[in-house]
Amino acid sequence: MKKIYSVVTLLVLAVMSISAYAQSSASEEAPIDRVFTFTGDSRISVSIGLDEADAKPLTDGKLVLNVPGARQNEQIVIFPSEPTIAIDSIKSAAGVHLYGSEGKFTTYPASWGATESFTVYTKDVDASQTYMVVVDKPEMITIQRQGGSFDFITVPGTEFDIPISDIAAENDIMIRHAKDQFIYSVTKNGKKAKAQSSGRRWLVEGLQAGDVVEVQVETPEIMVPVKFTGKTDAINTVAVNGVVTEDWSKDDFAVKLNSNIKMTYKANWKVQRLEINGTRVSHINDFDISDETPKVIEVIGDPIQNIQITVNCPDYQHLTVKNSDAEGSHDIELTGAETTFEVLPNTYLTFTAEDADGYYFSKFADNIGGTYSVPTRSMFVPLSTRYVTFDIEMDKFQRQDEVTLFVEDFQWENLSVIFKNGLGDVAYTLGNDPSTIPGVKDLSTGYSHLPFHANDRLTISGFNTDEQLVMEVYHNGEIVINPNQGFGGVEPGDVIKIFSSKPQAYDVNYTIQENADVEVIHDIKSTVETPAAHSLFHGTDIIIRRPAKAEAQADEPDADTQVKNLEVSVNDEALTPEADGSFHIVATKAMEIKVNDPMVAGIANVAVDTEGPQEIYNLQGIRVGSTADTPALPSGIYIVGGKKIRY
Repeated sequence: MKKIYSVVTLLVLAVMSISAYAQSSASEEAPIDRVFTFTGDSRISVSIGLDEADAKPLTDGKLVLNVPGARQNEQIVIFPSEPTIAIDSIKSAAGVHLYGSEGKFTTYPASWGATESFTVYTKDVDASQTYMVVVDKPEMITIQRQGGSFDFITVPGTEFDIPISDIAAENDIMIRHAKDQFIYSVTKNGKKAKAQSSGRRWLVEGLQAGDVVEVQVETPEIMVPVKFTGKTDAINTVAVNGVVTEDWSKDDFAVKLNSNIKMTYKANWKVQRLEINGTRVSHINDFDISDETPKVIEVIGDPIQNIQITVNCPDYQHLTVKNSDAEGSHDIELTGAETTFEVLPNTYLTFTAEDADGYYFSKFADNIGGTYSVPTRSMFVPLSTRYVTFDIEMDKFQRQDEVTLFVEDFQWENLSVIFKNGLGDVAYTLGNDPSTIPGVKDLSTGYSHLPFHANDRLTISGFNTDEQLVMEVYHNGEIVINPNQGFGGVEPGDVIKIFSSKPQAYDVNYTIQENADVEVIHDIKSTVETPAAHSLFHGTDIIIRRPAKAEAQADEPDADTQVKNLEVSVNDEALTPEADGSFHIVATKAMEIKVNDPMVAGIANVAVDTEGPQEIYNLQGIRVGSTADTPALPSGIYIVGGKKIRY
């Protein structure tokens, strides 16, 4: 029975917990409406939010305030609506005190339950213990006590009284413009108060009973004459309240009181200081007209001499020079291999080589020890010295070497190969229409010989939408890690291979007859120096041929001196030579390749016995010496007197 009771108890507690959680969640999701009741003096008003214009009074000493749930995070403000009364304290029905002072009390609805009651305790203020504030635009100012509670004081209208505080520091007030703009004038008993932030706020100190504070927010239409003197040639622009004016040099130039003036100066002037009516100001570019006194603004400074530039460049027709200064950007006309011109101080020059024809700077130097990195196609030079000479030499960038590129026969959707160089990039694509991409060239599967420069870095990337590629790139047989991030170290004649996945490799073994005059080439151009055992990727092109067509140089060569085709077999199957006598093989399996040279038969070390020296030719038909020079010849087969002889 106890066990059953315990289980039931647990179930009830669980349901209660879930219910409480649901109520809590619902409360968070849907804020509740609240009803607050205030009782007290009818001269007290209450508002939801800081806009006291919407406040409601305690009519007949009572106010029932409905607070929508949507406004639960807005302050409720309780304040005196007349200066003859002050709030002493406010307590809830449970005796909780609200925060505030005699000028204003606040609380948040969300801090209370659905219904709450508050009692407002007040005290009368002796009218003789107040000071008066008169303002033309009450909605445009705020007033804050400067000590004690630092409360903001309600601005109910154009004329109102503020009680003297028992705390002396609270009788200093700060008057601010609500939109951080100029307040024309603030006085206490007819004497001007302390203006701060160029009249955007005013401090009124030591207020006593009976004082009168007058606030004039709106600036009257008072025009203040402004005359510029001194080094006015230095002035570039004058702007009044952000608007540039061309009238500043006229004798009748004037601006509205409380205007702001900003000035800029020409680049070839050094302005040292600015004086207004004989008094030096802290800023030479920005000042305010804050009083009605006519202003004489003296500009004090000196002109700066222009910078003389000489450009020496034999290929000046392919060079562009731009000058950028405070007045904008200008093209410099180069008139010959040596051009001299002047520019403003504090300026910049941009030198650019003509890209269309591939020109770049191979030398860039000046006479003042500047450091410039070449080769490059563009140079940005700040100037600070009066005389500068630039010596520039230019070359034409060309990719004169070649690399061999092999691309697997695969249905590529987007394969790109980019040769990157600071002097110009070139891109190739496979699977895209290159005509739709400016400057991009077409790429094909199989072998290609692509122009190459020693400073190039290669970036290779590829993808297909229907299948995940595990593209592999090889450089001279070594895999390249992250080819899409670029790799260097490529030299002319190197072989780059691109596969859609890990390629198949085959063992290829060569058996070549001793002394055979044979050349073995892998990947179209790469001669194999030691054709023994090799591991070749699928699709590798193999060429077997004689180094060149060997022709006897005798006047009447006999049959023994005619060049005969090599004999080549793959896995003991004889191959038929091409028309030029070479053999073309593609690696698609493991292979045993045998090469015999019929011309080797009968060749031996022969001593040439003639009455005099005879001409010696190599198998390419090129004269290499005479029989008198044989000690200087490398070992090998040569043609002497129309016969092949080994030395």
